[in-house]
Parts: sequence; structure tokens; C-alpha cells
Amino acid sequence: MPDTKKILPLIPLDEAVVLPGMSLSLDVSSTEATAAVDDAGPGGEVVLVPRREGRYAKVGVVARIEGPPTILP
Repeated sequence: MPDTKKILPLIPLDEAVVLPGMSLSLDVSSTEATAAVDDAGPGGEVVLVPRREGRYAKVGVVARIEGPPTILP
């Protein structure tokens, strides 16, 4: 099997945990999240990783961006 590695943008989650198969909307107003979404683009992938007390969890979830960012009221 060929070695297939991807470099994906990371979005830290301070107040959420995401499991495989979940569908959700995220607040991407932070500089980190905005940069990750911009880098991935519509249809692209990002890694969602919980962050607690400034430290990243050891596992995360690869997520697909389903559409362009939308500003909610």
C-alpha cells in the first residue's frame, strides 16, 4: 500500500468534542479557525482537535467543509 500522507489545517476546539460521522456548525471567528477554513477552501478537509488548558488532545477528527462560511445573526 502506498504511503499517502496529507497535511491538513487544524482547528482547535475549546468547547466541543466532535466524533466521526457528526454534522455540525462551528464558530470560526478565531484567527486560527478562519485561517484553517480559508486554507482548506470549500470541499476541503481540516483536522478538528479538542484543546484543554492550552494543550491539544492526542486524537482528532478529519472533517470536510461542506460550504462557504456563513455569518449567522
